[in-house]
Amino acid sequence: MSKFIFQLESALKYRRNIEEQETIHLVRAKQKVQVEEGMANILHLEKREHFNSYDLNKMNLTVMQQQEAYLSLLDLRIKKQLDKLDQANKNFGVQRSRLVEASTKRKSLETLKEKSFDEYRSVLSKAEQNMLDDIGTTAYCHKQ
Repeated sequence: MSKFIFQLESALKYRRNIEEQETIHLVRAKQKVQVEEGMANILHLEKREHFNSYDLNKMNLTVMQQQEAYLSLLDLRIKKQLDKLDQANKNFGVQRSRLVEASTKRKSLETLKEKSFDEYRSVLSKAEQNMLDDIGTTAYCHKQ
């Protein structure tokens, strides 16, 4: 009997490639989230350090106004950074769902391939059994 050939092998390879690409996109999205988290943490740390170095006894009104303006600007930068982080997290969620979808499609083709291979083995086993039955019948007829 001929060698097993899965008719949808090219489609399966295509699905594997798509899954690999989606995995790469997911990794990049995760890296983006980590970068944005790092930037947000740096800004929060900068604000905390600024508050820790804040000494009311050594400041005059002008310096206090400058400090307040700086803190307002820093709060605005933190808000923008948190918005970027939120967007990166949303993108990560989208990429994760796309990877799950690609994996599901690939697995369905692999399941189909396994079923097809099991059917091929079954047909091969039946053909082998028929051949052995024929040999046994022929040997029995020649013996008598």
